[in-house]
Amino acid sequence: MSTPSSGSGLKTFTAVIAVIFGLVLLIGGIYLAVLGGSWYYIIAGLLFIATAVLLQKLKSTALIVYALLVLGTVVWGLWEVGSDFFALAPRLDILGLFGLWLLIPAVTRGFDNAKGAKIALTGSLAITIAVMIYAV
Repeated sequence: MSTPSSGSGLKTFTAVIAVIFGLVLLIGGIYLAVLGGSWYYIIAGLLFIATAVLLQKLKSTALIVYALLVLGTVVWGLWEVGSDFFALAPRLDILGLFGLWLLIPAVTRGFDNAKGAKIALTGSLAITIAVMIYAV
């Protein structure tokens, strides 16, 4: 039986995890920005929270928002530390794993027109993997 509510427990769990990640990044990012540091963490936190909200609303744009977060993080990571694998890995590892989690069919069940959004997220994850392979 494939109804929009199928897998809703996994979808809710995923949204809760995204909100937690988002709040941690947002709060830490605000603190860092006040100290004169990077605004990246504020933006990343807001995008994680937006992903969570869109997931709960069954919007495939959740995957596109997350794909933009991943691509932005790759660009920011390369700008900040260059192609140093050991410096890039902590910036990209959890984002990559969470991106793979978002591609699980039970998480995206009930989305309208999810194919394009899945392609966008898959592409951003492929770019991340290519950058990490190059960095090795």
